[in-house]
Amino acid sequence: HLFDGDGMLHSIRISQGRAVLCSRFVKTYKYTVERDAGFPLLPNVFSGFNGLTASATRGAISAARVASGPYNPANGIGNANTSLAFFGDRLYALAESDLPYAVRLTADGDVETVGRNDFNGELFMSMTAHPK
Repeated sequence: HLFDGDGMLHSIRISQGRAVLCSRFVKTYKYTVERDAGFPLLPNVFSGFNGLTASATRGAISAARVASGPYNPANGIGNANTSLAFFGDRLYALAESDLPYAVRLTADGDVETVGRNDFNGELFMSMTAHPK
């Protein structure tokens, strides 16, 4: 979906009568490359698609950024923003456009991205983001 944003996870740690909120983006490959570049490499609806000419221009600019820059779509285009699932004692952030990203909660309630997981080469394409 062109209107999807990067996945963000929230945790609330309650200890000694205090609640501490933590909000962190899932550090997908797409997220980290765009963060380091300082601008989005791939367009979305909120970047101003205004007719055919503007859409074609944005598409050409995005293609040029991918072709000339550090972004390799083979390393992931997903945003891990759809759901969470436990599998094999790990928590994963899911989106249907990429492999799952393992995430974890630290003892102090922080949310960390462990990384993209292909299950030791067994998973070579995206998986459902809507598990039962």
